[in-house]
Amino acid sequence: MSDDVFAVMRQAAATEANEDKQLAFQERIVKRALRYAGVTLNVGMAKRAAKETYGFEDLGFRWFNEVYSNFPLHLMSQKMPYTHKTTLADIYGQGRFKKLPWFKEYEAQAELAQIDLQLSRAALIFNLPHAKDAFLMVLHNQPTQEGLIVDAEQRQDEPWPRTTFPLGKSGITVVLESFPSFMQTVGTDWANE
Repeated sequence: MSDDVFAVMRQAAATEANEDKQLAFQERIVKRALRYAGVTLNVGMAKRAAKETYGFEDLGFRWFNEVYSNFPLHLMSQKMPYTHKTTLADIYGQGRFKKLPWFKEYEAQAELAQIDLQLSRAALIFNLPHAKDAFLMVLHNQPTQEGLIVDAEQRQDEPWPRTTFPLGKSGITVVLESFPSFMQTVGTDWANE
């Protein structure tokens, strides 16, 4: 019986450590997004204000989605192992994209946050180790062609690739792109409103 107690304690400690890692991952992404938009952030003051206003002092996506409600997508994240092991066949093989761990995580987190991907926009930011300038990747849904945030013709000077995947009859198109490309997609107007 005592082995069960220790197993439960180890599991609880591992879960808490993972949550701390995920939160640290989110804070790094938030700081990067704010830097991209030219927002100067005093981290200490922001954490104190978050504690007073929201009851928590982390500057993760929960804080970001509250403070920057004009950001055009709901942010989600997951730091996952082995994302760099994905092959081109995994990405482009018929029906294989939906089986990728980051796509499954995207759907799971959207469902958990009660986001209808046909009506609302959401982005999952995940790590891609060993990829220079693309170590953060973003998977997000794209509205129909007439509702693009930044039209493709206006993105011709962009140095980063982005790939769109229409998801069958649902009418949803998801986009896979690097974090810098994603930030170019959403622009900076959200930070100034």
